[in-house]
Amino acid sequence: MIHIEDIVAAIPPANEGIGRRKNIHLVQYRSKTYKVRMCETIEKAQVLEHNLACVKNSGITPEFLGRLSQYIVMEWIPQSQNLSIPPSDEQIKQIGKAFRTVHSISHLLPKSTFETISQSFIDAADHLYLSNVLDKKAFDNANALFRSITPNPLHVSGEYLNFSHKNTIQTPQGIVLLSDEESFCSSLTHTPLTKAVISWFSADQERLYWKSYDNPSEEEYFQKNRQFLFLYTAILWAAQRSKRDLEISPYLHRALNDAITH
Repeated sequence: MIHIEDIVAAIPPANEGIGRRKNIHLVQYRSKTYKVRMCETIEKAQVLEHNLACVKNSGITPEFLGRLSQYIVMEWIPQSQNLSIPPSDEQIKQIGKAFRTVHSISHLLPKSTFETISQSFIDAADHLYLSNVLDKKAFDNANALFRSITPNPLHVSGEYLNFSHKNTIQTPQGIVLLSDEESFCSSLTHTPLTKAVISWFSADQERLYWKSYDNPSEEEYFQKNRQFLFLYTAILWAAQRSKRDLEISPYLHRALNDAITH
């Protein structure tokens, strides 16, 4: 029987942690290694607990073992590797199936609505204009375009927002898992795919993803609303990087320009 309290207590006092915020600990307990994430607040930990309970037993993420106060305890898979660059065809097939599973979960938190999605776009565009990433003409075009091409209804579902090579692992048995527990939430459907297409998915990989996803109506929605999804994703992604004082890469600048001007 796994005792969450004992695993958390086993975090070395001087252990700074890993990850961007240094809040992830790999803890040795009874000859096994566990991943322990320390959340900023108990409320944040409770949201993660809810979301991980929703995806538990889905086979798409390492096993969630429990929460203690601000700590989330996860299975750690020895000898797992990040997604290869470029990902193999087999990895893309498993990714497509995993995302279809995530999208079938409608009660992840925090809840996204038309209002929250619209406000997040407005806030991001405002930031890019005030930071001189967008000039006045591009800013006005982006807002006008957003209003004119926003699909009705919007598809909102469970999502895995920070989909990337480093947040996706393959086990020694060849199983692909979505490994960043903070990335599960309710959001505008297909924005992680859009981000991947902007940055590292080839056209062939996108086609293979949809073949494995195996839902023609969702693929039709994506292709029909491709410009909207690219506009929304590029604006939010550029604003996130700008707020963290990170470089906006040439391919993101290009996607931003293409989404606004076409």
